[in-house]
Amino acid sequence: MKVYLVPCPTLPEGGYARNLIRQLANEFPVERHTLIEDPELADILLFIDYEPAHLCRWIREHPLVKRHCNKVYFFNESDAPPVFLPGVYASIERSFFNLGRLRNYCYITTHAITRNPCIHYKSNETPQKDLLFSFLGGSTSWVRKRLFNLTFQQSDIWIENTQEYNHWDFDKPNRQAMQQHFVDISKRSHFVLCPRGAGLSSIRLFEVMEMGLVPVIIADNWMFPEGPDWSRFSIVVPERSIGSLPTILEPYKEASTEMGQLARKAWEEWFAPDKHWSCLIDSIESIHRDRFVSEQWLRPLWLPALFLQRINVTARARIRAWVLKLFSLIKKPFPYALNR
Repeated sequence: MKVYLVPCPTLPEGGYARNLIRQLANEFPVERHTLIEDPELADILLFIDYEPAHLCRWIREHPLVKRHCNKVYFFNESDAPPVFLPGVYASIERSFFNLGRLRNYCYITTHAITRNPCIHYKSNETPQKDLLFSFLGGSTSWVRKRLFNLTFQQSDIWIENTQEYNHWDFDKPNRQAMQQHFVDISKRSHFVLCPRGAGLSSIRLFEVMEMGLVPVIIADNWMFPEGPDWSRFSIVVPERSIGSLPTILEPYKEASTEMGQLARKAWEEWFAPDKHWSCLIDSIESIHRDRFVSEQWLRPLWLPALFLQRINVTARARIRAWVLKLFSLIKKPFPYALNR
């Protein structure tokens, strides 16, 4: 596939993520995908780094969209992505209404910017594991709040609210100490919980795989990235079942070492930096091949869909803030029905 990376005119030098993907394409080239500088000759026009405030103008005015609608794709890692646009995301859910136009992948830009420097994998390392499962994270979703409110009656479970740690605050005095603490506790665990955060996906899921550990995915309807056989190295637990985590995970305990090794192999094959370029474009190529409806017919719906999404995101954010505040005032978790 011949790929043209569309620069964002409102960002310096076309945008950081665009330039990072260009760097990865040059550093880890593959014969089947080539960067070109002429958008008219490209098979894929990839828009990266476009901010929500500029999407409306881009949809309405961009000349490449007008001329080559069926070749336009979008890459976005945000928690509330503009899923009415065809492309690759990190945090979308399974739905028939995706119409084969959407794929999930990992956090390429985030991995480059905020990678935990304390993660070091050694294939011959066999750390002593004294914890059945662990979770260290912020209270950024309702399911996480419910998890913090649960009381597990056994000593081999580690649940810690690290709300004071901000992953995007690079000047935090104890930043590296907290990152090392996360790695240390995770390595002591047979399983590491990966509940959804502000978005359906979580950076920690891919960090856990990178460490060669078993992720427990708690994110209803999250669309799994294509490629890996997730059933071999991960465990999926419905959000409504988090109170039964010890019972669910105990039978897998003996297999956790082998599953962790498979998780590491899957990370190396699909989500390591040297695979980002090829896997990203492979995902777009599969959309190009498999989508049900021509984008030319759907393009008139992009603009109204953008306005509807803005209304939806704003309303959900306000409701979420209100409910999380209410949760913080009580000790007893709400029924699952309120966490949908």
